[in-house]
Amino acid sequence: MAHKNYSTMHTIFTRKMILLTVLGLCAGILIGLVSCMAEDAKPLKAWVICQPGDWINARRDASRKSASLGRLECGDEILLDGRTQDGWAHMVRAGLEEDDAWIWAGYVSFTEPQVFMDTLEVCGGRRIAARKSAGGDVRCWLKSGDEVFVYYRTDEWCVTSQGFIMTKYLEVGSV
Repeated sequence: MAHKNYSTMHTIFTRKMILLTVLGLCAGILIGLVSCMAEDAKPLKAWVICQPGDWINARRDASRKSASLGRLECGDEILLDGRTQDGWAHMVRAGLEEDDAWIWAGYVSFTEPQVFMDTLEVCGGRRIAARKSAGGDVRCWLKSGDEVFVYYRTDEWCVTSQGFIMTKYLEVGSV
């Protein structure tokens, strides 16, 4: 009976740690964006990251229910003015008819995504999350030794066949 309680407590603890990690990543993205909110601050150059063939909607307001102003594809360069609202980043230039738009911050990278197109091995832990966006909800769990195809790579995230995986959990030249 004690073993089962330990296992349950360990599972709850692990889930809480994962949730705290994800919240920490999202908070880091938001803090970085908010830090440039001064009136005289220059807009930040950023790039859109997403799955190949997918696009990200630029929205009129900071809401998934808001009207789309246009589509952005992986690698599109955008300028952000740093304003955020509940995980959304404000764009001041995106190459759209209306440049005043919002994008979900999980699809923003401050380093230009590099086309990678190679298979890498997952490393670094028992369970590694592949996410729907950078710092977003878990899409699936992978284990060390699993192989994924990497489409794009930034300093922090890789866009893979399984979803977004932190670069540090993929071994370069391992497959």
